[in-house]
Amino acid sequence: MRRLPTAAADALLAALLAVVAPPAAAQEGRGLSLGARAATTGFGAELAVPFAARAAGRLAATGASYDLEFDTDQVSYEGELELASLLAVVDLHPGGGGFRVSLGALVHDNALTGDAPVRDLLLEEGITVPPGVDLGRLHARATADPVAPYLGLGWGAAPRGRPGLRLSLDLGAAWHGEPDVDLDLASPIPVGLLPGGPALVDRLLADEEQALEAELADYTLYPVAALSLSYRF
Repeated sequence: MRRLPTAAADALLAALLAVVAPPAAAQEGRGLSLGARAATTGFGAELAVPFAARAAGRLAATGASYDLEFDTDQVSYEGELELASLLAVVDLHPGGGGFRVSLGALVHDNALTGDAPVRDLLLEEGITVPPGVDLGRLHARATADPVAPYLGLGWGAAPRGRPGLRLSLDLGAAWHGEPDVDLDLASPIPVGLLPGGPALVDRLLADEEQALEAELADYTLYPVAALSLSYRF
């Protein structure tokens, strides 16, 4: 049997490979990724779009709510942490691989809310209330700056590469400043009939607002830890 010349055999092999294997550009795909995200900011989805070999833009929308309790010296609140945020970052991959540094902002509507008996506020002042008398409840709401600068480190896929499932991890923090507290009184009894009158009640509310803000003053950073599973197209 006659053998093909070497040059002809090489040409035939190249043609077969071209049919069986797609070119490298096709294997790489577009790089756009869409996935699910579980984080300390809640649960949701994220989208990543590369714009350079070592950089990508990423958006993550998450939300959740958790029951919790918090207190000042004398007043105990039954509350809820409400989370709703959009994380917008640029991911920089200095080595071109999975390691990334993320810079951006957390735009959020997070809030800490809580209720407590008005009775507790008066007991703090040394005013006793007869048993069975309903003085109503205090409503507290703590919020922070809605736009918080974000810095984080993470590990995931390089901005560009083959399509497929990818698992990624993020660790970072968003700086939202010291929370502000609003405290309202909801009472079935007119304020003027409460012990000490309106002036005393107003002072107690102002003092309790300051006490809550002091309790939350150290929480200027919101820690962000996230695990994401995404598919790159």
